[in-house]
Amino acid sequence: KTLITKVEPDAEVKQSMNEINAAQRKRVAAQELAEADKIKIVTAAEAEAEKDRLHGVGIAEQRKAIVDGLADSIKELKGANVEMKEEQIMSILLTNQYLDTLNNFAD
Repeated sequence: KTLITKVEPDAEVKQSMNEINAAQRKRVAAQELAEADKIKIVTAAEAEAEKDRLHGVGIAEQRKAIVDGLADSIKELKGANVEMKEEQIMSILLTNQYLDTLNNFAD
């Protein structure tokens, strides 16, 4: 029996093996880059969705504050014994709010 201590494959075989290893490493690197891009895209989409949600919450709170303010104004006018129907009071308040909005656009 002879013990083989050093195996030296042909240069073409070595070249092929090196190319196979390089291709495998490139494939793994491409997968990692694609996963990193996916994480960036998903994170950006989640941030955009959260921004939109918070914007909606802000608008809802703003509208609630406006309605609460109108209700308070109606109560105050009723308490001042102003001889007007609620519809008339609401019409005046909404007209006032409309004019304020136009004024804000003008600025």
